[in-house]
Amino acid sequence: ENRFRQWEQHLIAERDRLNKDLEAEHSQIKALESELEQVQGALSNRSGRR
Repeated sequence: ENRFRQWEQHLIAERDRLNKDLEAEHSQIKALESELEQVQGALSNRSGRR
């Protein structure tokens, strides 16, 4: 019983850590997507002026 509780707590802590990592990665991906859209917009504006 006690070993099971320790194992369960370990799994919960690991899940929380992984969720936090996933959230950080997702935020970084969203920031990169936004940056990419800005670059693409700037490039299309430059090519449109020619």
